[in-house]
Order: sequence, then structure tokens, then C-alpha cells
Amino acid sequence: MSLSSDQAEKNYTVFGEETEFYGVLKFTDNLEIAGTFEGTIDATGNLEFAKTAKCSVDNIKADSVVINGVVNGNIYANTSIDMQSGSKIVGDVTTKELRIDDGVDF
Repeated sequence: MSLSSDQAEKNYTVFGEETEFYGVLKFTDNLEIAGTFEGTIDATGNLEFAKTAKCSVDNIKADSVVINGVVNGNIYANTSIDMQSGSKIVGDVTTKELRIDDGVDF
């Protein structure tokens, strides 16, 4: 995850490829999901989905969201959403700044 200087000062947590999480997730710092997630994400921090991530949600709320993997569900980001090449997104997105690379399935 490329972080701004303000973001880099926050804690950085990774849910590895072997991690499966089901339920409601709340956090305030930086989180990278590389495994499986099902549920709802309600955060004020920054969120990144790795290429290996598989996510099925009702809603995602975060400050910024970077997607490299598969996300099914609605995404709201206060600052930005970055859909990177090879990612697959099914759902509605709402943000101030949207970046979609070539090779994104949206």
C-alpha cells in the first residue's frame, strides 16, 4: 500500500491470505485484506484489498479504498477509490476521487 505521510503514521494491519473473517469490522488505521472477508466494514481508516482478497459485503465505508482483488458489494470512500488492474468489483461506488486502471472488471 502506498501511503501518504499522514497515513504512514498510523498502525498498519494485514489479514493474511489464510485469514477468513465473517461479521462486522471496524478500524481507524490502515488495513490490508489478503484473505476472505464476508460482512460489513465500517471504518475511518484506509483499506486495501490485495490480489488474493475475496470480499463479499453489504457495505464498505472507509477513508480510502484500494482494490487489487475481488470485491462484491457497495463501497463508500470519503477520499478516494483506486481500482487497480486485474481487480473485479460488483456493486455501487461513491467517492470524491475515482481511479480505474485498464484491465479492471467493474
